[in-house]
Amino acid sequence: MNTMNADEVREFMRRDWTAVEASRQVYWAGVFQRDGWRPVWDAAQALLAYARTVRPGFPGDDDRAAHAFSGR
Repeated sequence: MNTMNADEVREFMRRDWTAVEASRQVYWAGVFQRDGWRPVWDAAQALLAYARTVRPGFPGDDDRAAHAFSGR
């Protein structure tokens, strides 16, 4: 595994995170339109499985409260 140096970490942190999020949304919307819901669901399940290896019990009540749907 390659290690990151301090300059690489700083460069990563300075990314335009708004553009990253917009790009992510466009990508997954395209996957959904082209291939349907299943690949999106499978990716979400894989991310959830990974999160639970890092933090067993995820998502907890605090996580759910922090990301509760506002209904707006």
